[in-house]
Amino acid sequence: VIIDKKGPASFLIRALEDASVRLEYGDLDDFVQACSDFDKAVSLGVVTQGDYPDLNAAVDDVTWRNVGDRRVFGRKLADIAMLEAVAWALWGASEYREIEPAAYFI
Repeated sequence: VIIDKKGPASFLIRALEDASVRLEYGDLDDFVQACSDFDKAVSLGVVTQGDYPDLNAAVDDVTWRNVGDRRVFGRKLADIAMLEAVAWALWGASEYREIEPAAYFI
């Protein structure tokens, strides 16, 4: 599981650690890259989305905010948690290829 130590889901870190879930930590630089990678993958047709209402809404409602000379998804105007999760997952899949996949049920 990839989680941003300062992100909105950071409150889950302790519970995930207590449940022995293997965590990989992302930071703002990683999130900037995740958003950029996801945007590029969508524009190139490398990834597509299924018909998931929460994800559809996030895609429809997402805004961008500047971080230096780059940009990230803005979450102040809408709940885009599903879109952030997908972007983190795509980033993690490329960043942590060498890690053996595992499934966790919480």
